[in-house]
Amino acid sequence: MAWVAFIPLIWDWAKATWKWIKWVEKGISKTALKWSKVLSKTKNIHWNSLKSLKKTYLYDLKEVETKVHLKYWITSKPIPEKRYTNKFMEDKYMDIIDEWTRYDMHTLEHEKIISNPRWILQKNNH
Repeated sequence: MAWVAFIPLIWDWAKATWKWIKWVEKGISKTALKWSKVLSKTKNIHWNSLKSLKKTYLYDLKEVETKVHLKYWITSKPIPEKRYTNKFMEDKYMDIIDEWTRYDMHTLEHEKIISNPRWILQKNNH
């Protein structure tokens, strides 16, 4: 019969746990709602837009023999090396510098181009 004394404590604990679970669910659903709004907006963003969240690579294109820098560029191709044909890449190689969102890689590319003089294949400085 001593266990009967614990019933109010167990009941209070159960109510507190239930309130906590409901609070967590509410927080999760609010977070999920925010993310669903963000993702629904990004569905209509073109992959080449700076707003695109698609993984983008910043690379340095160099000559194999001389290691002369040819240009900095960005690509969102899953395999960045596939951006160019095999024939074009015969005497060149691609050095991946970083990967992130398109905006971040575009900004970093711009900084690198501005901080260095024009190179052989660099046709613009954004």
